Amino acid sequence: MRESFEGNLLSFRVDSEGFLYVRDILIELSSRFPLSLQEALVLVNDHLRDQEIALGDLFYHETPEAWSKDMYWGHDQYWWKRGEERQAFGLPELKPVRPDRLETYELREGGQRQEGVEDMLFFPVRLQGELKKLGLLPDDHKKVWSAEALNYNVALEELYKYKGWGKYSEE
Repeated sequence: MRESFEGNLLSFRVDSEGFLYVRDILIELSSRFPLSLQEALVLVNDHLRDQEIALGDLFYHETPEAWSKDMYWGHDQYWWKRGEERQAFGLPELKPVRPDRLETYELREGGQRQEGVEDMLFFPVRLQGELKKLGLLPDDHKKVWSAEALNYNVALEELYKYKGWGKYSEE
């Protein structure tokens, strides 16, 4: 799977952990913003063109959520500033993300991400076909849980409760 993903889809090189990390960024972009996986792939390729990403690089110092927001809105939009802080800096409000609508989200687990760490995918079911087509949904990943939610952030709140990770807080 990694070879077809890296060789046919990406304009940059990644190691096996980087492949999974980039996949997570693609899912974040397509879940959080009004983008298909193909559109997210173009955005990621434009952003990371001709780079080489390996475990331990500074690339991993940000979460897939942060990378998705940076790639979608741009770093110069100071997307991490909200409300009054945006106003104080004279920044316009960011255009809305995906509109609220009830969707089913699915958690799949399987394979190994790193030694002793199982790989996990959490995505809106509407992306399942595209994930399979692009080779991003491994056959060994089995559905372990699902939830219906009005948007991705609410779905993440439910996932955090289910996994016992505490309260989800958007970056």
